[in-house]
Amino acid sequence: MLNRLVMLTMASMFAGTAVRSPETEAGAGSAAQQFHGDGNRTPNASWPADKSMSYGQWLVGSSFNPSQNPDVDMIKAQTAAIINDLYKLSQDRLHPGARNAAIAITAFEKAAMDGVKAYTKQPWA
Repeated sequence: MLNRLVMLTMASMFAGTAVRSPETEAGAGSAAQQFHGDGNRTPNASWPADKSMSYGQWLVGSSFNPSQNPDVDMIKAQTAAIINDLYKLSQDRLHPGARNAAIAITAFEKAAMDGVKAYTKQPWA
């Protein structure tokens, strides 16, 4: 009985995996629909269409600094520069470090948020 349950579970997990693709998994207009024929994907649907900002600037939200704190601007500018360099590498899918570059981009985005929080955190009252 247990073997049959395991077999049914595995069959349901892997059913149709050969025919699934990002284009068929999601509805029109979703993030998965942004794939191009060569397998590359646009960074994000909400990245400004006119590309007025670099990908790094957009990702760290360089235009958002309601506190007008110059330290926040500095953290975001430096992080955006690093992310822009890593982004170029992450887009070369044949490069052995492309995946690591993408992971690093996520880590730097988080680090920038924590850095901004460090400079803008108010004392607990």
